[in-house]
Amino acid sequence: MALEVQTQMTGSVWKIVVEVGQQVEEDQELIILESMKMEIPIVAPEDGVVKEILVKENDFVMDMEEVKSEQKSLEELTNELVEKKDKYRQMGGQKYIDAQHNANKLTARERIEMLLDDGSFKEMGILAHHQNMHPTMEGKFTPADGVIAGRGTVDGRPICIVAHDYT
Repeated sequence: MALEVQTQMTGSVWKIVVEVGQQVEEDQELIILESMKMEIPIVAPEDGVVKEILVKENDFVMDMEEVKSEQKSLEELTNELVEKKDKYRQMGGQKYIDAQHNANKLTARERIEMLLDDGSFKEMGILAHHQNMHPTMEGKFTPADGVIAGRGTVDGRPICIVAHDYT
């Protein structure tokens, strides 16, 4: 009997830990999602063999109930996600990026880019933002909660990196 495994959490596919044809046991990790700067394992509900993997690393997945309630096409949802991630990568915006440059400083993203091997950075929690209810935070937008975090490599060696963004 075929069994489809679905996520109960919205996030990005961080790592696929199994391969097609692999024998898996109940509660064995299949995929690791990244959601809100946390790693969430998706596990096998029972013993079996992996017949097909329908996602790839860095794909965005949504809780099926959330998808049903949104009533948007996958293309619309994907486009919204790409736009949101692009906006969040700008952190505080061009005005603040220019201020960093005018002070002869690089932004956190620029420093990370210079440090890590080309193309190796996998960011976690880009869509996170503050949940603070304090009156001083009302109406303020904090992309990635002002923190850039992820994994990458330096000279081929794996590292974790966290940088506070001041834009």
